[in-house]
Amino acid sequence: MNQFFKFFFASILGTLVAVILFFVLGFFFVLGIAASTNKKPNISNNSVLEIDLSNFVPEHTNNIGFQGFGDFNQPSALGIHDIVKAVEYAKSDSKIKGIYLSSAQVNTGGMVKVRLLREALLDFKKSGKFVIAYSKSYTQNAYYLASVADQIYLNPVGFIDFRGFGGVISFYKNLIDNIGVEMDVIYVGDYKGASEQFRLTKLSPENRLQLKEYINHMYSTLLTDLSQARNLSRDSLHFIADNFYSGNAEKALAVGLVDSIGYEEEAMNFIRQKIDLGKDKKIKFVSLDKYFSTIPMATNKKVKDVVAVVYAEGAIVDGKEENGIISDQPYIELANKLRKDSKVKAVVLRINSPGGSAVASENIWNSLKQLSNSGKPIIVSMGDVVASGGYYLS
Repeated sequence: MNQFFKFFFASILGTLVAVILFFVLGFFFVLGIAASTNKKPNISNNSVLEIDLSNFVPEHTNNIGFQGFGDFNQPSALGIHDIVKAVEYAKSDSKIKGIYLSSAQVNTGGMVKVRLLREALLDFKKSGKFVIAYSKSYTQNAYYLASVADQIYLNPVGFIDFRGFGGVISFYKNLIDNIGVEMDVIYVGDYKGASEQFRLTKLSPENRLQLKEYINHMYSTLLTDLSQARNLSRDSLHFIADNFYSGNAEKALAVGLVDSIGYEEEAMNFIRQKIDLGKDKKIKFVSLDKYFSTIPMATNKKVKDVVAVVYAEGAIVDGKEENGIISDQPYIELANKLRKDSKVKAVVLRINSPGGSAVASENIWNSLKQLSNSGKPIIVSMGDVVASGGYYLS
């Protein structure tokens, strides 16, 4: 019996020691992960900042809703304003010698974000540092961004999808009439085009007018900016777009849209020359995410006057907070918090929204009105889309 208790207590003691060791080792393991996560990476001298915008770029960093189970391994999504901040910091960073634009497409959702970054790149070039672009092919937005580069490379079998702007709208009224479906559409005003697909069979004159207005304005801006960047007249660019002379690499070179036809290695050799790096030597590229994590953030707790920047991005819905959408509850709570905070003297509201729930829009509007009535100015900055409920908040 004594032998039994001897082995019994020994086994309990062994188990207890194992559990303690497990928790101790686990604690240090987690501590190690936290330390490595918080540790800022080092940027080497003679580095080149690589900008790849093929993944979606939100207004605010990581403000992307859940897209499906494949999203678990998605990298962090740096917001456009943080990307601009990285470019601005790189301008005076002696370790960064230039910028390499490597995107075939710029996934921003519209021209506003692209133009914001484009202007930052133009300012970056004032430092005397280079901007180089290479791609197998370019979407129109990607080319618009790449047009600021000192040298644009295009793959020998690549093309530039430069054709201007247009719109295609599908109408469903005949379809729903034929299958016996009746739709009750509530809309206000002659220029409410969002519901026309279900109540008309073609564009109303008012909707046609407003579509032409903003499409022509966007196209005019595109032509003006490209004209200045590539030293081509607006008429020439208009002709190139109408005839799709950018449809292959040879034509794109002939009309002056690109500087060189070649493979990526030729672009790499050009970069090596710019940074005085020997042939076949590895270029020290640094990604946007990595570089942004090294930028020191200003923190001054003694500041008494604060301008709060609030991002409202996505569809407007009822409910609790969720990335990629504008839920009314958290925005109401935030507006109330800003109203009561004596340090906050004004608010900049950055909106990029197609609208959504009328009730949620009304609730957020009311909270913003109370904030404004408290004497704190609200300044609205509009992104790519500010429509319906998004404009109502504005």
